[in-house]
Amino acid sequence: TELAWRFKKEGPFSGELTVKLAFSSMQGFLKELEDTNSQKEQIAKGLKVYNIEQPVYAELSEIKNRIEQLDEMWGMRKEWERQWDQWSVAKFRELDAEAMADDASKYRQRVRKIGRQIDGVWGVWTNLKDKVEEFIETLPLLQNLRDGSMRTRHWEALQ
Repeated sequence: TELAWRFKKEGPFSGELTVKLAFSSMQGFLKELEDTNSQKEQIAKGLKVYNIEQPVYAELSEIKNRIEQLDEMWGMRKEWERQWDQWSVAKFRELDAEAMADDASKYRQRVRKIGRQIDGVWGVWTNLKDKVEEFIETLPLLQNLRDGSMRTRHWEALQ
């Protein structure tokens, strides 16, 4: 169908989109999907009159499934961005590096899980996976800098 083709081409798969634009795009496609399903039901009533079996529209089910996966993916990205914003404005001495590592590890697991479920490689998935992995790679540095043995002279040497 034309909707399926457009969804593959214009769906919110890109990691370059903002969360707001992605959710807006998904809402638009869901509305179109509902309209298409309503039309399908009307056609089914007419086909029933002539004892014609209604065709199966697998593409419509596929779009619905992809939108649900995208919703989960973009929801995770929204959570990650919110968490990142909290960490980035917190005072360095107040950061709990261990809790941050636990949170990042949970995000990593969730991102990997959905990565196994999606068809192909989505930009939003790759983007979030890379951000989480980069953050996890920097955590040892953060933990070392937060170490109680760091003295003023060490900080001065770093500057």
